Amino acid sequence: MAAERQELQFDPNAYDTAERDPLVYSPDEWTFPIGQPLSSSWLGQVHRGTPWQTIYLKSSPIDTVTWAQWTGDTQTSFNKYFDAANSAPVRDWHLASLLASLFNTNNFTTLFRVNNPNPNDWQGLLDGLTALTNGNAEIDPVLISSNSPQAMVIAGSIQSERALQPGQIFSDVGDILATPQLAKQSPFINTSVVDYNGNPVYPSDEVFEMIPSQLLSLLRADSTGSIALTNSQPVVQFTGYDGHPYAIQTSSDLVNWVSISTNYPAGGVITFTSSGIQNANRRFYRSVLLQ
Repeated sequence: MAAERQELQFDPNAYDTAERDPLVYSPDEWTFPIGQPLSSSWLGQVHRGTPWQTIYLKSSPIDTVTWAQWTGDTQTSFNKYFDAANSAPVRDWHLASLLASLFNTNNFTTLFRVNNPNPNDWQGLLDGLTALTNGNAEIDPVLISSNSPQAMVIAGSIQSERALQPGQIFSDVGDILATPQLAKQSPFINTSVVDYNGNPVYPSDEVFEMIPSQLLSLLRADSTGSIALTNSQPVVQFTGYDGHPYAIQTSSDLVNWVSISTNYPAGGVITFTSSGIQNANRRFYRSVLLQ
């Protein structure tokens, strides 16, 4: 153990939480969920199979070359670190959202839209969640209040991050983890503490990932749509959750909507061809989750 800690002093990434979990100096120092009820709070404690990393719920990406060297997987394809790029910690986000949905027992229609544009709604969602704070040099739990400054910071930051995403949407629930204020830059965490060598003294992963581990299971991805030509016929597609019905609605003015069919996604996709698309001057489509 002493040798491993000594080696960290010469590692330029020794304190980079994009590479390893904080306070984990060797593979023996993971904190696994023991005697805990099955819940989304497990997510940050599940070992992901790479050196010193559990399922990653933080926002910072790591460059592919560093990750390839760290994992020892330097296999290249077309002069690129293919394996390392696809096993990078931020790739865990889709896995995290999948597991969170399995842990959730709430009615599906009550889940919160991950692309909800109203910061006040996000503050309401955060209300009552538990955060861990190290503000007093000790780790203390605190209940988040919807009208607290911290909730306002997090809600606003989620909206700012969404605006930076492709198409200005979170395509998947796990994409929300790109928001630094949910973890590494949480307003509940003091990250300015340093040791006598000037190295940062981070709290544990549990502290960093407390909020996202609770939040993920409360969210659902939005159904997104596209139209493409197949054999000169416009075909409409929407994403959705298998086993849940969606009403497909159409409108000419984005105000008055008429349901034209009810569909169940297969493999996460609804595909249909609507007669009259080619003859319409202007027509919009949307999907509405029914239950």
